[in-house]
Amino acid sequence: MQTRSRAVVVTGASSGIGWGTAKVLCARGVRVFGSVRRQADADRLAAEFGAAFTPLIFDITDEAAVHRGATQAAAALGNTTLFGLVNNAGIAAPGPLLHQPIAEFRYQLEVNLVAQLTVTQAFAPLLGADLARQGQPGRIINISSVGGKIGAPFVGAYVAAKHGLEGMSESLRRELMLYGIDVIVIGPGAIATPIWDKAEKLDLSPYEKTGYGPIVAKVRDYMMAQGRHGFPPERVGELVWHALTTPHPRTRYALVPGKFMNWVLPRVLPQRLLDRTLAKQLGLRREPTGRSRVTGHRHATGDLGGAGPGRATGERIHRCQRISHPLGVFAIKSHSDLDHRRGGPQCYTALAIGALMAFEQVPLLRITPVPKSVFTPTAAPFSYRTDIDSVEY
Repeated sequence: MQTRSRAVVVTGASSGIGWGTAKVLCARGVRVFGSVRRQADADRLAAEFGAAFTPLIFDITDEAAVHRGATQAAAALGNTTLFGLVNNAGIAAPGPLLHQPIAEFRYQLEVNLVAQLTVTQAFAPLLGADLARQGQPGRIINISSVGGKIGAPFVGAYVAAKHGLEGMSESLRRELMLYGIDVIVIGPGAIATPIWDKAEKLDLSPYEKTGYGPIVAKVRDYMMAQGRHGFPPERVGELVWHALTTPHPRTRYALVPGKFMNWVLPRVLPQRLLDRTLAKQLGLRREPTGRSRVTGHRHATGDLGGAGPGRATGERIHRCQRISHPLGVFAIKSHSDLDHRRGGPQCYTALAIGALMAFEQVPLLRITPVPKSVFTPTAAPFSYRTDIDSVEY
């Protein structure tokens, strides 16, 4: 199929990731049907992208309007299939789950999860579920988030919806094998979009008199700072193009700035350790004093080789063979023997990495390779062998 004959539907095309995706696809000769809610946005995008862009005016929570948009796209396509559907439109309204109004929570689920299925059902016949259409089946790209796998505090409604979207995508991918329609998830981290300007204007006053008041504002300010320095939305658009066109796409792609600290590390650290780290950073819980819950020994204050008061803990990290440690860069060779004579099996490679955070040393920059956290007993009592491989997350 020639590029000029390809057509893709992108929801939420007025700004942010949707706009960046539409821009990339139009530049590659793809015909883009972009959903917007306002006529002014439709006119602006049509002028910006030219004849390659066809606006579809609907709110994704309005089922009848969504189906009218699908009918409009079907008329333009004739008897051919749609090359792709990018489910992008979504919202985020932060707040502590204990105090967030249920109506606000429910609306985020409606927009970020239920409406995604509404759009999918409406456009699935154009993707190839209607066997009378000619052409190869299309692909569905569901835009999730880091929040689809990692639950940050105060964005619980958004996280719940994105976790649901990830699960729904997995089920849908297997169901749609009947029609040859693939479903791929893209989970971006911080992307520099206008959503951060909207976040600055959010009214958090209802939470001021709760125990979370100052913490919610602190988290919002941090997220805005990270977001404004995130990847440009066109980076997501390029990844969407890749997912639509590569012969053998993955089922999920993570596009995350600072990938090790913001994606890999939170995924390999024990959840309780991650909980305590977040609690300490945000002031959600006072860090216990005395014995460390990581290894059962007092936190080290010396270097990682075991010098100073923290020698017992440092020894364990030292035995995880280090390739280098300049400015916090830390790596471990394959098949390193870890001595657990005192720390027990929980003192494993991932915790050795996590201990670097607990020591409050220079922030980690990268790690190669990363652990599988799979252990095989060896002959020595209380000794384990771990297999370390390079793993792409």
